[in-house]
Amino acid sequence: ALHSGELVHAAFSSLPFGRTLLNLSLCAFAVATLIGWYYIAEKAATQLSFLCYKDGTHFVTALRLFYMLSIFLGFLLSLDLIFAVSDLLNAVLTIPNLFLLFLLRKEVKSFDQNSHNSDS
Repeated sequence: ALHSGELVHAAFSSLPFGRTLLNLSLCAFAVATLIGWYYIAEKAATQLSFLCYKDGTHFVTALRLFYMLSIFLGFLLSLDLIFAVSDLLNAVLTIPNLFLLFLLRKEVKSFDQNSHNSDS
């Protein structure tokens, strides 16, 4: 049985220049994803740094080191392990979001009440 990556590769192999098109598309997607995720992570790290420190560089420096290490390890590890780690990290991202939603519950309730009062 073919895995998903092997199945896509086999399907594109039947097209003229299919392998080249697939490889270029995957490289473009990977680079765009790395840049986009890094930009979002750096903005979040900058906000966290300013909340905790005055200069705002502590978390950004740690993020850069972590990101470079993650890219390097991504080349060495198996695809199944990378997807498992990615799924785990996406699940862990819900923890700070739920915590902040809990902290902001009064503001959300107040905003909701104000929006209902302005409608009438």
